[in-house]
Amino acid sequence: MKVNQITRIIFTLAIFLLIRISDGMAAPPAAERSIEHIRGSIYTAHYPMNDSIYNSIFMVTEDGIVLVDPVSAGAARWLKEELKERFDQPVRYIIYSHFHFDHAPGAEVFSDTVVDIYAQEHFIENLENDPFNNKTKVLPTKTYRGRMELTFGTKKIELLDITSNHTNDTTVVRFPDEQIIFTVDVAPAGRIAWRYFGGWEVQDSNDFGLALTDMETIMALDFDFIVPGHYYHQPPEGLRRAYEYQIDLCKRVLTEMEAGHDLPQIIEKVTMADYSDLVKFDDFVAMNVEGMHYQLSQNEPDARCSITDGS
Repeated sequence: MKVNQITRIIFTLAIFLLIRISDGMAAPPAAERSIEHIRGSIYTAHYPMNDSIYNSIFMVTEDGIVLVDPVSAGAARWLKEELKERFDQPVRYIIYSHFHFDHAPGAEVFSDTVVDIYAQEHFIENLENDPFNNKTKVLPTKTYRGRMELTFGTKKIELLDITSNHTNDTTVVRFPDEQIIFTVDVAPAGRIAWRYFGGWEVQDSNDFGLALTDMETIMALDFDFIVPGHYYHQPPEGLRRAYEYQIDLCKRVLTEMEAGHDLPQIIEKVTMADYSDLVKFDDFVAMNVEGMHYQLSQNEPDARCSITDGS
């Protein structure tokens, strides 16, 4: 009897986990490269690297495969073999989310089949002026500004340069028929901010107000799932919760600063434990507190994190 009860409990938990994942909740962290079906003809490829999960997203169409972000030459070589085996389709089109060295490289792997590569109009200039060791070897063949609608067979894709933070060539990719959007480094759905709010060092932290504005702009889009450039796809609520976390963090750090507490005291007091379900919480929450403290010490608080009555 006891063994049967344990078996039933394990079975119930397994079903619950599968339902949660199918509903768009974050899947368990991958240890190896993998391909995940999202909806319709949309898939994501996950690449565990550098203590993170990097993502490409691709659409299978009658005109071939449309790939967003090759990520790296190694990831692209692996993906090319997987696509040949699974779909027997070549990559015909590539879209760059932005010029950064950890998302754009690798397009040369598909040079034997690619027809066009799309990017926002500032991509080439940014790449030419990039101080880092950027391994991107293939420039876009077509650029856009504002909005661009693409059609591949019966499939449609929208390119939107609607963000104001991170880079000025960032493209949000929307698949309107599938109600899916792909965003890279501007909408940390289901997770907390990276390190010091996007900075490798605290003084490099991204502008908090602009980060909130980007998240608000993206939340206003019509979508059922958001696939971020890192980790796993989420329903709109995943992005909303990450947004609320950032505002609450700002309010709590600001409250402690106005009470006269120093940074070590603030890190000890502002635990954000009620958001511990978010991805990378244990790794980055203290850094997030420090990054927020730095921003508030350098600038006037954003109006959205006001702690006055009625806020």
